[in-house]
Amino acid sequence: MALGTSAMAVNFGSSSTQGSMLITVSSQQAGTEIALADSSGTVLVSGTAGKSYNSVLISCPGLAQGETYTLTTGSDSTEITLSSLVYSSTGGGMSGTMGDNRGGRGGMH
Repeated sequence: MALGTSAMAVNFGSSSTQGSMLITVSSQQAGTEIALADSSGTVLVSGTAGKSYNSVLISCPGLAQGETYTLTTGSDSTEITLSSLVYSSTGGGMSGTMGDNRGGRGGMH
């Protein structure tokens, strides 16, 4: 999981074999809880934000194309159906792909 601003957010490349999602959310403060659960309610990844953010990038083995997930950021929840293995819903922010750039120069930490 990586957090940052939507203006700097980039997703994984289309050749990725593990599911990922890049989601723009309402602005959240440091200390908010973040969790991603599958349709049965099983939490796949969770944590506490170390800084303010409005963009969340998650990649984990449990993500599958066509499945629906619930992303909770603070008191907000967003339902996401992965229409592709590398999914992006970035609102007005810029988005791109990381491709094979595993150095993480996308500006999210």
